[in-house]
Amino acid sequence: IFSIFFFNSKLFQKKIKSELLIVSHLLKPPLKINDFKNDYYFSEFEKNKAFKKKKRFKILINHTSYFKKGFRDKKKIILQNYTSFSSSIIIFSKLFFQFLRFFTLSFFSKVGSPANLRIIALEFLSPKTFNNLIFKNNLKLLMKKAEIKKVFFTFEGYGWERFLCEIIKKNDKDTKVIAYQFAALLKQQNSMFQKIHPRYLPHIVLTVGKINFRILKKKFSNVLILGSSRHFFGRKKFINNKHKKRINCLVLPEGIDTECKNLIYFTIKCAKNNPKIKFILRFHPLTNVKKLLFSMKFLDSIKDYKNVVISKKSLLSDIKSSSICFYRGSTSVITAVQYGVFPFYIDFENKLNIDPMYKINHLLCYLRTFRDFNLKIYENAQLSMMKKIRRFAQNYFLKFNQSSLTKIVNI
Repeated sequence: IFSIFFFNSKLFQKKIKSELLIVSHLLKPPLKINDFKNDYYFSEFEKNKAFKKKKRFKILINHTSYFKKGFRDKKKIILQNYTSFSSSIIIFSKLFFQFLRFFTLSFFSKVGSPANLRIIALEFLSPKTFNNLIFKNNLKLLMKKAEIKKVFFTFEGYGWERFLCEIIKKNDKDTKVIAYQFAALLKQQNSMFQKIHPRYLPHIVLTVGKINFRILKKKFSNVLILGSSRHFFGRKKFINNKHKKRINCLVLPEGIDTECKNLIYFTIKCAKNNPKIKFILRFHPLTNVKKLLFSMKFLDSIKDYKNVVISKKSLLSDIKSSSICFYRGSTSVITAVQYGVFPFYIDFENKLNIDPMYKINHLLCYLRTFRDFNLKIYENAQLSMMKKIRRFAQNYFLKFNQSSLTKIVNI
């Protein structure tokens, strides 16, 4: 229904003719309509001399509540989360048909468990599935007769990334599709490594460091280490917490509300039992902090605790002032460890392991309850463990290699 009011067909009328196409994300609205300078994902790319010399066009996937009718100028387009009314009806009809098909099969099929078939059926009614197909439809409209030599996009294993590869290759078989795998690879992350047809895969995968390179090269034929803007060679000397007069604990939740809430509740319990430790909550850019805290009645729950604060500083500033951190799936922990912050993974019972450092992390760093924190905060073994974890973190996000990017751009 919303597509009747918001879909803007004018966004797709002009043909894209560009040497480089960048597919990125709008996480926060800019202060001014033309102020899109700070790209969270491609900031290092946009500093590159060869990259800047090329004619570029950027597609921004909109994660905000702004630009409902989209936006387009000569250099970029902010995609809508809507498509035409007729296309929306077709997409919904196809999804509903598949839902009915699998739901019916769950009662009669002898292949596969009924529960799993019903889970598959419900996935067809998921808003994420619908949004992926809207993206695919809008991308088809945008790529119609487009002339592009290379495409760079963020690579995390989402469905829209496969649609992007398929549409770009179908539009022009000579266009190079290059994926930038910029984040951590988690233990339970399977979608990126599923066996699928090559038309859904990029030609080249760029990654951030040695750890992910070893994992990715087992699946993809052309993987290169490019590095990351998140590389930081810290010089802070690690000191055992028992020798510190003041301890700051940096709390690093993901951009998922349920994860935020779980980590906040855990932090409040620890704060109650450790009044001398300051807990600094630092939220992901995707989090609507006001909405989240209001839903939790957060300010009421911490009014008696002066040692819990919400950060308004930069990540680096928070890291420099902290000696320990709480995390689950956030890759900011790797940057923190590079600087010498000791990590505590909050290993909730009956929750999936989403530790980005699962390959190196030790049980010493895992907490189930606030009582575990009280026991482990002053462990002597932290010093020897920290050396090992820090080496791992230094190899995770390597320094961004501008000369390597220049070669790729000029291929």
